[in-house]
Amino acid sequence: MGCSPDRLVGDDGLLEIKAPLPHTQVEYWISGEISERFRPQLQGQLYVSQRSWVDIVCWHDVLPKLVMRVEPDKKFIEALDRELRIFNYFIERDGEDPRDK
Repeated sequence: MGCSPDRLVGDDGLLEIKAPLPHTQVEYWISGEISERFRPQLQGQLYVSQRSWVDIVCWHDVLPKLVMRVEPDKKFIEALDRELRIFNYFIERDGEDPRDK
């Protein structure tokens, strides 16, 4: 397993940079939340790196940047761990998932 954050921050953090379209950047400002579609990526990075937080920076050249901190979601990471262990078991065993037969 691996991940590729945009940067390591000190001993505890990660940095992930996004450049959304203007209307998306405005939505993030209004809602105060980053798109749910980034959740697996951000939580996966926290899981793999065992870091305490990831700052996601959203910027657009004509709009103010937005910085939001995401911390580990224990339930999500437990589910991710379980699914990755299952996936890796089948990969390491013989490359075949019996559910595919």
